[in-house]
Amino acid sequence: MFSVQNRNNNGPCFVTQFSSCASKMKHIMRSNWKIIHSDPLLREVFPDPPMTVFKRAPSIKDKLVKSFLPDTKERSWLHKDLWGTYKCGSCKHCESIIPCKTFLDLRTQKEYKTNGFINCNSEYVVYRLLCPCGCFYVGRTKRKLKERFSEHKYAIQTNNEDYPMAKHYREIHHSDPSSLKVQGIEVIKKTVRGGDRLKRLLQRETFWIWSFKAMEYPGLNEEIDYRPFL
Repeated sequence: MFSVQNRNNNGPCFVTQFSSCASKMKHIMRSNWKIIHSDPLLREVFPDPPMTVFKRAPSIKDKLVKSFLPDTKERSWLHKDLWGTYKCGSCKHCESIIPCKTFLDLRTQKEYKTNGFINCNSEYVVYRLLCPCGCFYVGRTKRKLKERFSEHKYAIQTNNEDYPMAKHYREIHHSDPSSLKVQGIEVIKKTVRGGDRLKRLLQRETFWIWSFKAMEYPGLNEEIDYRPFL
C-alpha cells in the first residue's frame, strides 16, 4: 500500500492526450511561463504554472473497432440521399428560397457544395441571407428555416436594428423585404452517438462567418463567437 498526498495547485489545468512527447510538452510550458508573467494582468489571473493532466490516448482498438454496427440493409435508388437547398412547395416563403446544390463565396467565387438536404422546414440549419445589392448575412437556427426567415422579414418591416439585415434594408431598400433571399448552407444532422447538436450548429456558423469574412463589407455580421469551440 502507498499513500497519495493531495497537492494544492491554484494554477490552471492543461488537459491533453498522453504521447511520447509528454515530458517535452511539460518542459516547454514551464520554461516559457515567464512570457505569461510578463503581462501584469495575466500574472494576476494565472499566478502559478499550469498543472498538466494527461488522458488516455486512442489505442489501436479504438481506431479499428466500431462501437456500433452499420446499417446493412440494401438501399434502392428511391432512398438515395439528396443534397442541396429546395423549396418545400407549400409555404409563402418558397419564393424567397434560392434552390441550389452549390453556393459561392461572394468574395473569391470559390464554389462549395451544400452540406445535406435543406428546405423551408429544415431545422438546425446554417443559412445565408442575400440582398440584391450584394450584401449578405450568415446566421443559424435550430427551428424551422422558414420560421427564422420570417423573423428577419418582420424585423425589416418594423425597422428592428437588432437585426443587421434589417438595419441595412432601412438605410438602402426602404424597409421592403420583398427582395430578400435565403440560401441553405449546411444542416446539422443527428448522429448515431447523439452529442451536442446545438454546439455543432454554433461551431459551423462560426466557421462560415470566418470563411466568408462576413464581418467585413459586403458581409453584415457584426460579431463572431468562438466560445462554442472552448
